Amino acid sequence: MFYRAEHLAALKRKNKIWNAALVLIGLAAMGLCVFFCLRTNTRNAPRMELYTTAVFTLAGWIGITVLNAVLRYNRALYTHEARILAAAGEERLVRGRVTLERKTTHITGSIDVRRVRIETANGTERAYLNAPFAAALDKALAEASDGNGELTLLLIQGYVAGVET
Repeated sequence: MFYRAEHLAALKRKNKIWNAALVLIGLAAMGLCVFFCLRTNTRNAPRMELYTTAVFTLAGWIGITVLNAVLRYNRALYTHEARILAAAGEERLVRGRVTLERKTTHITGSIDVRRVRIETANGTERAYLNAPFAAALDKALAEASDGNGELTLLLIQGYVAGVET
Protein backbone atom coordinates (compact mmCIF):
# COMPACT_ATOMS: atom_id res chain seq x y z
CA MET A 1 0.00 0.00 0.00
CA PHE A 2 1.35 3.41 -0.97
CA TYR A 3 -0.42 5.31 1.82
CA ARG A 4 0.96 4.63 5.29
CA ALA A 5 0.52 6.28 8.68
CA GLU A 6 4.31 6.66 8.97
CA HIS A 7 4.36 8.70 5.77
CA LEU A 8 1.59 10.91 7.15
CA ALA A 9 3.60 11.52 10.33
CA ALA A 10 6.68 12.37 8.24
CA LEU A 11 4.63 14.88 6.21
CA LYS A 12 3.44 16.49 9.43
CA ARG A 13 7.05 16.81 10.69
CA LYS A 14 8.17 18.20 7.34
CA ASN A 15 5.41 20.81 7.47
CA LYS A 16 6.40 21.83 11.01
CA ILE A 17 10.01 22.29 9.89
CA TRP A 18 8.97 24.46 6.91
CA ASN A 19 6.65 26.50 9.16
CA ALA A 20 9.52 27.06 11.60
CA ALA A 21 11.82 28.08 8.73
CA LEU A 22 9.22 30.55 7.48
CA VAL A 23 8.88 32.07 10.97
CA LEU A 24 12.68 32.28 11.33
CA ILE A 25 13.02 34.04 7.97
CA GLY A 26 10.40 36.58 9.04
CA LEU A 27 11.99 37.12 12.45
CA ALA A 28 15.48 37.47 10.95
CA ALA A 29 14.21 40.05 8.46
CA MET A 30 12.41 41.97 11.18
CA GLY A 31 15.53 41.83 13.39
CA LEU A 32 17.69 43.18 10.57
CA CYS A 33 15.21 45.97 9.88
CA VAL A 34 15.16 46.93 13.58
CA PHE A 35 18.97 46.87 13.58
CA PHE A 36 19.06 49.17 10.54
CA CYS A 37 16.57 51.54 12.16
CA LEU A 38 18.60 51.70 15.38
CA ARG A 39 21.80 52.46 13.44
CA THR A 40 20.19 55.22 11.36
CA ASN A 41 21.35 58.84 11.66
CA THR A 42 20.96 61.87 9.42
CA ARG A 43 23.97 61.00 7.25
CA ASN A 44 23.10 57.37 6.47
CA ALA A 45 19.30 57.52 6.44
CA PRO A 46 18.87 57.00 2.66
CA ARG A 47 21.22 54.01 2.69
CA MET A 48 19.54 52.44 5.75
CA GLU A 49 16.13 52.95 4.17
CA LEU A 50 17.39 51.13 1.08
CA TYR A 51 18.79 48.27 3.20
CA THR A 52 15.56 47.96 5.14
CA THR A 53 13.43 47.94 2.01
CA ALA A 54 15.72 45.41 0.30
CA VAL A 55 15.76 43.03 3.29
CA PHE A 56 12.01 43.15 3.82
CA THR A 57 11.28 42.76 0.10
CA LEU A 58 13.61 39.79 -0.22
CA ALA A 59 12.26 38.14 2.93
CA GLY A 60 8.70 38.76 1.73
CA TRP A 61 9.33 37.11 -1.63
CA ILE A 62 11.08 34.16 0.01
CA GLY A 63 8.16 33.83 2.44
CA ILE A 64 5.56 33.97 -0.32
CA THR A 65 7.46 31.37 -2.32
CA VAL A 66 7.81 29.00 0.64
CA LEU A 67 4.16 29.46 1.53
CA ASN A 68 2.83 28.87 -1.99
CA ALA A 69 5.30 26.33 -3.34
CA VAL A 70 5.92 24.23 -0.26
CA LEU A 71 3.50 24.73 2.62
CA ARG A 72 0.24 24.79 0.67
CA TYR A 73 1.23 21.76 -1.38
CA ASN A 74 2.40 19.81 1.69
CA ARG A 75 -0.84 20.70 3.49
CA ALA A 76 -2.90 19.50 0.51
CA LEU A 77 -0.82 16.32 0.33
CA TYR A 78 -1.30 15.71 4.05
CA THR A 79 -5.07 16.27 3.77
CA HIS A 80 -5.30 13.95 0.76
CA GLU A 81 -3.32 11.16 2.41
CA ALA A 82 -5.29 11.47 5.67
CA ARG A 83 -8.55 11.24 3.70
CA ILE A 84 -7.37 8.14 1.84
CA LEU A 85 -6.19 6.47 5.06
CA ALA A 86 -9.50 7.28 6.76
CA ALA A 87 -11.39 5.66 3.87
CA ALA A 88 -9.26 2.50 3.92
CA GLY A 89 -12.35 0.36 4.53
CA GLU A 90 -13.80 1.38 1.16
CA GLU A 91 -11.01 -0.19 -0.89
CA ARG A 92 -11.56 -2.45 -3.86
CA LEU A 93 -9.24 -4.55 -5.96
CA VAL A 94 -9.22 -4.16 -9.73
CA ARG A 95 -7.24 -6.45 -12.01
CA GLY A 96 -6.45 -5.45 -15.55
CA ARG A 97 -3.97 -4.12 -18.02
CA VAL A 98 -2.60 -0.92 -16.54
CA THR A 99 -1.45 2.12 -18.49
CA LEU A 100 0.10 5.06 -16.64
CA GLU A 101 0.10 8.46 -18.36
CA ARG A 102 3.46 10.23 -18.43
CA LYS A 103 1.95 13.68 -17.97
CA THR A 104 1.51 14.97 -14.44
CA THR A 105 -1.60 17.08 -13.81
CA HIS A 106 -1.97 19.52 -10.93
CA ILE A 107 -5.40 19.57 -9.30
CA THR A 108 -5.97 23.21 -8.36
CA GLY A 109 -5.63 23.70 -4.60
CA SER A 110 -4.65 20.06 -4.19
CA ILE A 111 -2.02 17.56 -5.32
CA ASP A 112 -0.20 16.48 -8.47
CA VAL A 113 -1.63 13.33 -10.03
CA ARG A 114 -1.09 11.05 -12.98
CA ARG A 115 -3.97 9.35 -14.72
CA VAL A 116 -4.16 5.57 -14.77
CA ARG A 117 -6.20 3.53 -17.23
CA ILE A 118 -7.14 -0.01 -16.26
CA GLU A 119 -8.50 -2.25 -18.99
CA THR A 120 -10.51 -4.97 -17.25
CA ALA A 121 -12.71 -7.78 -18.55
CA ASN A 122 -15.72 -5.54 -17.78
CA GLY A 123 -14.41 -2.48 -19.65
CA THR A 124 -12.05 0.39 -19.00
CA GLU A 125 -11.69 2.09 -15.64
CA ARG A 126 -9.88 5.30 -14.89
CA ALA A 127 -8.18 6.26 -11.66
CA TYR A 128 -5.68 8.77 -10.36
CA LEU A 129 -2.26 8.15 -8.88
CA ASN A 130 -0.59 10.56 -6.47
CA ALA A 131 2.45 11.70 -8.51
CA PRO A 132 5.10 10.77 -5.89
CA PHE A 133 3.94 7.14 -6.15
CA ALA A 134 4.41 6.95 -9.94
CA ALA A 135 7.89 5.45 -9.68
CA ALA A 136 6.57 2.59 -7.53
CA LEU A 137 3.80 1.83 -10.02
CA ASP A 138 6.26 2.04 -12.93
CA LYS A 139 8.48 -0.46 -11.12
CA ALA A 140 5.54 -2.80 -10.52
CA LEU A 141 4.58 -2.53 -14.20
CA ALA A 142 8.13 -3.40 -15.23
CA GLU A 143 8.16 -6.40 -12.91
CA ALA A 144 4.70 -7.64 -13.96
CA SER A 145 5.09 -11.41 -14.20
CA ASP A 146 2.82 -11.91 -17.21
CA GLY A 147 4.62 -9.34 -19.35
CA ASN A 148 1.47 -7.64 -20.65
CA GLY A 149 1.21 -4.95 -17.96
CA GLU A 150 -1.57 -6.69 -16.07
CA LEU A 151 -1.67 -5.87 -12.37
CA THR A 152 -4.08 -5.90 -9.47
CA LEU A 153 -4.52 -2.38 -8.11
CA LEU A 154 -6.00 -1.34 -4.81
CA LEU A 155 -8.35 1.61 -5.39
CA ILE A 156 -9.70 3.94 -2.72
CA GLN A 157 -11.99 6.82 -3.72
CA GLY A 158 -10.74 6.72 -7.30
CA TYR A 159 -7.04 6.80 -6.35
CA VAL A 160 -4.54 3.99 -6.72
CA ALA A 161 -3.60 3.21 -3.15
CA GLY A 162 -1.42 0.19 -3.77
CA VAL A 163 -0.36 -2.63 -6.04
CA GLU A 164 -0.91 -6.26 -5.20
CA THR A 165 1.96 -8.48 -6.21
